[in-house]
Amino acid sequence: MFKLASFALFALVSSLPLAQAAAPSKAIFKGNYDGYCKLETVTGDSIYYSPLRFKISKVGLITGTAYNYDTKILHKVTGKINKVTVQFGRTYVGKASGKFADGTKWTADVNATKGLPYKFVNGKGRQGAFTGGLSMTN
Repeated sequence: MFKLASFALFALVSSLPLAQAAAPSKAIFKGNYDGYCKLETVTGDSIYYSPLRFKISKVGLITGTAYNYDTKILHKVTGKINKVTVQFGRTYVGKASGKFADGTKWTADVNATKGLPYKFVNGKGRQGAFTGGLSMTN
């Protein structure tokens, strides 16, 4: 019986991974981003935010401002990077989401390549019947 219990314990321990790989770091996306966001309805009405400015922290928190070109109101932006994946060992893609203070919700991919200074944010926004895209670079 002791041999059977020892064998079962050994089998359990040997089936566990020796070390878990650490999640990719969000710090690669750290920086200031500038761009715009344009939302439209099917009838052609539009909302245009420019300039759109994000600041991404090393832990993936996003803060910034979105200036509504038509109403001349500056809205606060909040968000965060939820998940990061690594492609080909050096290209990082973060899944981000957040909202503007006026209720516009957005989702985006944040892209960075290790060793290169260029980073991009490309995504979609929605506010009621208005939908569209946002585009930013660092």
